[in-house]
Amino acid sequence: MKATLIAKAKEVNDDGSIVEVVIWELPEPTPPSTHKYKYRLFYGQNGKCRIRYDNERTKRRS
Repeated sequence: MKATLIAKAKEVNDDGSIVEVVIWELPEPTPPSTHKYKYRLFYGQNGKCRIRYDNERTKRRS
């Protein structure tokens, strides 16, 4: 079973700032999480990232 997109929203505000939220439901939890959701939040302004938050696991380089 593939991940299911639950929500995806992007808003460009009058001041030029951008807010984006994406939420996926996974078939099963990805350790160490106990929930089945993958999510990310982005907020940027004036061409710069101000906040970036997600629950993506850190990728290791080989």
